[in-house]
Amino acid sequence: MSSLSRQFVQRLFDHAARVMPPAHRPWIRAMRAELEHIPGPLDACRFTLGCVQASYTQRIADMLTIARLTRWTLAGLTLAAAGFGALAATLLIAIKASPNIQAADLGSDAGTVETLAQVQAYPAWEVGLIALTAVLLTTGAVQLARRAALALPLLVVGVGFATLRAIIDLRLPDPGGERPLTSVVSLLIPLVCLAPVWWLSRRAPDLKTAD
Repeated sequence: MSSLSRQFVQRLFDHAARVMPPAHRPWIRAMRAELEHIPGPLDACRFTLGCVQASYTQRIADMLTIARLTRWTLAGLTLAAAGFGALAATLLIAIKASPNIQAADLGSDAGTVETLAQVQAYPAWEVGLIALTAVLLTTGAVQLARRAALALPLLVVGVGFATLRAIIDLRLPDPGGERPLTSVVSLLIPLVCLAPVWWLSRRAPDLKTAD
């Protein structure tokens, strides 16, 4: 093998070694040992290209495994956010539906008077929007676990509703200071950021499940 051919093959092999995931680095050592026994430049080049292909295949497989784990993490975060919203809506409805409720009924902690004033002044349509968002996120999480195409639109709409509600929430008059539940948006917006990873995981042929 000429010096130029040997240099080209070595560069290809070094690239394959860099791409190969750390867990499979022993494969590189075995490939290198086999390469040293291939005398012809064309055969050595074909073998090295096969090593590059194997390295990329393993790297992509590792990425898709991470994507699958991230998809389940995303579904879990979605359910947690939906559960928080459902609980918040239930408490708000219970308090607003009790006209005779007193601050002492909420506890003896400082600030219960302000909290009661906030809840009583909270618009009913916003409570309904919280409940609707919880339903959308729950349905989206289930569809995400099933890898259904409807999952992403449901999550986007749910996050959009929560973000819109928070923006409007901050602009409404508030008798007791900052309105409750606005900070829930900080739990929801990252769901959209993880959506591309979920999209990637749907493209993994070895991870397909029943639709």
